[in-house]
Amino acid sequence: MLSPVFLLGTLILVNGQEQSFGMIIKTFVTLSSISTIDERFVNSFPPSIMENAERINELELLKLGKDNNSTKKLFKKLKQTKFCDN
Repeated sequence: MLSPVFLLGTLILVNGQEQSFGMIIKTFVTLSSISTIDERFVNSFPPSIMENAERINELELLKLGKDNNSTKKLFKKLKQTKFCDN
């Protein structure tokens, strides 16, 4: 959720320091390509894959488990880990 906001803020800062207008255009073209690549990739799938994905979602056959990679848990794990015996 915050990723696009952070990306836009970074882009504004970078473009504010850029002297060449051409580089600003290239930056926006690159950003739009990156932000739409997933959609273009999915649209290239055959219809049978999309139908199977819809069926799997409806039947709830593929469920993701609890995410154990939250920042809080990662920091806790890092604090408990001893990297050396000093």
